[in-house]
Amino acid sequence: MSEKPRIRANADGTYRLDAWANVASGAGMPGYDKSVYDRFGFAGSRIDWQTLSMMYRYDWLARKICDRPALDAVRRWITTEDKAALDEMERLRFKKRVKQAISWSRLYGGAAILLIVDDGLTPSDPLDPSRVRRIIDTPAVDRHHLQPTGEIVDVYAVRYGEPEYYQTNNGTLFHHSRVLQFRGADLTDDQAATESMWGGSYIELYKDAVKSFHASMQDARHIMTESSVGIVKIPGLTTSVAAGGKIFDAIQRRLDQFNLSKSLYRVAAMDAEEEFDYRQRQLTGLSELLDRFMTQVAGATDMPELVLFGTTPGGLNASQEEQLAVYYDMVRSIQEDDMMAAIDAFMACFRRGDIPDWDYRPLMEPSDQAKAEIRQKEANAIAQVAQYLALPPEDIVRHLNRTGHFDLPDDYPDADGILDV
Repeated sequence: MSEKPRIRANADGTYRLDAWANVASGAGMPGYDKSVYDRFGFAGSRIDWQTLSMMYRYDWLARKICDRPALDAVRRWITTEDKAALDEMERLRFKKRVKQAISWSRLYGGAAILLIVDDGLTPSDPLDPSRVRRIIDTPAVDRHHLQPTGEIVDVYAVRYGEPEYYQTNNGTLFHHSRVLQFRGADLTDDQAATESMWGGSYIELYKDAVKSFHASMQDARHIMTESSVGIVKIPGLTTSVAAGGKIFDAIQRRLDQFNLSKSLYRVAAMDAEEEFDYRQRQLTGLSELLDRFMTQVAGATDMPELVLFGTTPGGLNASQEEQLAVYYDMVRSIQEDDMMAAIDAFMACFRRGDIPDWDYRPLMEPSDQAKAEIRQKEANAIAQVAQYLALPPEDIVRHLNRTGHFDLPDDYPDADGILDV
């Protein structure tokens, strides 16, 4: 598809530009404002999957961008009264598989968990949870070891237009209902089609910020190593260097010997005509500059500096708590997207179609003091309502337990002490 040019030539040799322009200042005018020729460049922005794998293995920042949200998403796991389901998840290491799938989807733009079950059907047949007798395994695979094939053509199907099957590298064909997909970064329809209906890599999305951070750290290290430079003044040095040959080699050996003696014995033997001194470089503003690059990475990844680069010595402040709250909202969105569908599918297979009630545990628990304050406030509020409505003790107990901060017995004998915290 051809692209409509922003700058078009008229018959009289003048130009038309589809943009705001200021004739007086030249802003937005071709020939005067260079910015009108700017175009968004994407050449070379793609990173091949082998390079992504090496970055995940050796680049600590790239690995943390992939692993930390995944780790926080599964860290507290889930709560349910179905203990047998939790035991089955532990037996199959399902929690670890979910964490791997989230990490790899953030790295490559896609990953999946395969449901290998004993249901009397082949992997290429649609999954019927009511027929599952046993869950055999739930391996996690990345998108480069699982190729989509076919297309769902039923316009009434839930996944209309998406791949109908997925084939592993060893040739096994899985129906899409047996593949729990994790798709990475959201893409537009045309970009998703170029990725075989997978998502985008977050490392590709953040690569400029990550590259700038690493480059700034390397530059800072080089500057610090050169912050103190030793200077040796040798009479006739310029003439001797110009002559070259053995004289130049002798001068180089002299400097090498000088460095060795200075480093090993903290003393330097010098000729009476030689001079030695240090030149110190001012490094003011370097830490502030590095902080800017750290902030850039944090802003690009939606991960606060506290999470990416470690806890500050002074402890949490109000601003950092707000940043953590935003970050945990992002982690919660990961839980409510592909992760929730995967857990529901596992539960349905384990219970042959039935999905027991479950929920995520809170990502961050309040302190004991905060819990006590919350209980006090809720108890006071309910006490006022109970007094006004003359509620019986059993109703007060029920309302207190509904808050989630009390666990009082249902057969409380009387109202005395119920509201004491």
